[in-house]
Amino acid sequence: MQLKEGFKKALIVVSALALISLGLFIFTDFFSSHSEASPTAETQEISKELPDSIKEVSRFKKAAEAPKTEEEFITQNLKQELDWVANVYEQQSKYPLTSRVIQDESLARTPEPFEEARVDMRLPDENGDLSPIGLSASVDKIRYFMGDPIIIQLLITGTEGNESISVNANLKKLGNANLLPADVALTSFDGNQTAFQTIVNTNTLRLAPSSHELVAMIKVKIDEKDYVTTVPFIFSQASARLDNVAISTQAGAYLNIPIEYSVFQSGYYFVTAFLDDAASGRPLLALQTEGPMSQGNDRLVLKAHHQALKDAGSPGPYVLRVARSYRGGRPGEGNDVPTAISQSAYAIPAFAFENYDDIPYSDPEVQERLEALRSLTGE
Repeated sequence: MQLKEGFKKALIVVSALALISLGLFIFTDFFSSHSEASPTAETQEISKELPDSIKEVSRFKKAAEAPKTEEEFITQNLKQELDWVANVYEQQSKYPLTSRVIQDESLARTPEPFEEARVDMRLPDENGDLSPIGLSASVDKIRYFMGDPIIIQLLITGTEGNESISVNANLKKLGNANLLPADVALTSFDGNQTAFQTIVNTNTLRLAPSSHELVAMIKVKIDEKDYVTTVPFIFSQASARLDNVAISTQAGAYLNIPIEYSVFQSGYYFVTAFLDDAASGRPLLALQTEGPMSQGNDRLVLKAHHQALKDAGSPGPYVLRVARSYRGGRPGEGNDVPTAISQSAYAIPAFAFENYDDIPYSDPEVQERLEALRSLTGE
């Protein structure tokens, strides 16, 4: 009976751990109520580790018939897991949710051109088997807006160098006719007939003002043999355009970074950005902001907390990369509507740490949750 009661207690604490872990994940997901939301680097780092704690439940079920020493072992492991969750949560509570130190630099990485939208394939030989020749077709990014140039690229591997090769492309909606009046030729840019590119002007496209899934259809002829490959991407209507980053200022405990928009559609907007050290390129903070913007010229403000900047170890100068920006979907509208971003990075000057107000960040609700976690560990 004593073993069963001890096991019941263990299961209760495990359940609490699972609920707390899940609650932590939900609480730290700044954009959880929006379909295109993207969590910060810190949130993703926590979320990919927490399930391992929750999976410990299976081990405790197997220990139900174990001797008392096993029960003590279970209790000790539970305490360690709870300590881990509490320590992570305590570390995160030092900063506002909108200004977090990046622990895993890979989560703050910007995709390279031609990386997100790429399709690789091997060509068949006369017998239908795979030949040494491969095609890597891509466009330079996954989403475009009216006026953006679309760069179509094809890389060919495995050829002997004496083949006759020609490459042409067109754009089309899935299942519909071509969007360009005639195919455009891709020209070799490496001199070896293995790398080809062309640029398509999107101002010539005739599309309704909404998002479309398009494909670049690339036709390849190698020694009179024809092949076709396609690359999918998204062509969107922009809800606004991020035009500029205004002058940043130190205000109390924060570095304020105003971002200025030309707003085409009034609504409630969300932004996720990364602040890098300009000298080393090291990602420092994940920043988020949100707020209403009206049609015309408007702005939102990203706020970097001084403690996060100090813990990240850089007074600047910085580089700001806006990773995602969109208007939240209205009731009945369905999807969120992205904004265009005028450039990939913006320079932010250096600011001395001693000029910030040295005010620790504190949120009473966060502290209550932390105290609840600590009480479960017996501390």
